[in-house]
Amino acid sequence: MKSLVIISTVDLYYGNSAAAARMNNYARSLAIKNVDVYLISVNDSLFSAVSWKEVEPHIYCLTDNQAVSKRRFSRYRIFGYLKIIKRIVGGIDREVTILNYPSTDSLLLDCCLLTAFKDNPLFCEVNEVRRFASDSTNTLRKRFYNGILERTYKRYTGIIFISKHIQEYYSSFAKQSIIVPILSDCSKPFSLTSNIDSLLFVFVGSIYFEKENLEELLEGFCLFAQEHPDAELKLYGIMPDNSRKRLYGIIDKNESGNRISYCGLLQHSEVPNILSAASGLILPRTNNKQNYYGFSTKLSEYAVSGTPIIMTNTGVVSDFFEDCVNCLMLDGYDRYSFKNKFDEFSRMDVTDRCRLAENAYRLAQDKFDYRIYSEKLYDFLIGKE
Repeated sequence: MKSLVIISTVDLYYGNSAAAARMNNYARSLAIKNVDVYLISVNDSLFSAVSWKEVEPHIYCLTDNQAVSKRRFSRYRIFGYLKIIKRIVGGIDREVTILNYPSTDSLLLDCCLLTAFKDNPLFCEVNEVRRFASDSTNTLRKRFYNGILERTYKRYTGIIFISKHIQEYYSSFAKQSIIVPILSDCSKPFSLTSNIDSLLFVFVGSIYFEKENLEELLEGFCLFAQEHPDAELKLYGIMPDNSRKRLYGIIDKNESGNRISYCGLLQHSEVPNILSAASGLILPRTNNKQNYYGFSTKLSEYAVSGTPIIMTNTGVVSDFFEDCVNCLMLDGYDRYSFKNKFDEFSRMDVTDRCRLAENAYRLAQDKFDYRIYSEKLYDFLIGKE
């Protein structure tokens, strides 16, 4: 029996991030094919966890990973990490394929993995965040970093991309590649939100103003709320101090403290309940370079929530989502575009809102459910028998 080891600096399986949810769906997709999948989160917990626990059929993570207080990945411990990873992978008594899910700060580790596991099939998923997040800083150091980054991609056995745009960008660097879009879990039947007839809007994600276009969203909602005093907007996710200052500045300026609220960071297990209790879910991003090459992973959970989605047109979303069919899609990215879509949503009756939510769920079933990628991922990563 063949096996797959997924290595990442993010916390896998028990983690709260979209990256963890995506890699966990990879694992479930391959587990269907009876592949044993081992999840290694490269952080300080590696140094206190050396045995495997089967957390789902055919899916294993290091024991104590849930309980260990995790600290930020450290570049200064690269060789310590590598030594332990080599020992752990070497203890798997079967043919091993490795999938690296890199982060913005793991380039040195990636280079070490390519050297340490040169005799194993070694794949990676290229993350548009890593390449384009700070693309505006065109410094010599940045150009050098990107040059090394692109050379590492040429050494992988194959690369997985989340969208056709990022695949096209890196087409000359990959020996072989496939596209695996956002992945949803459609194991539960469609269930409509309990608040379909109200005006409770929810955003779940990182509260970064520039990345998420939050200022225009907030100002657009405030314009809408002037005419709809029963409307609410709730924000969930990590929020740095500079975003907190901007958020409460907008709330104070518009006297919207009773309509806009920041509700803190959710455990990943809490996200489905929050999404399914809203009236509408918001994806407000602009189509900057990072978003053009990516595909927002939060849509994988939005689509199965039973709640209508209000979204901007970024990246490849319009290849799947269509205005007034399975979402409400803005014409632009400014506050007036948001206000207009909120107005349109408020005029819709329950039947039309239900239709949007159910069509989004059917889209996820047809295009995003991790089960439909089992054969594709198996053939690419493990190889046909």
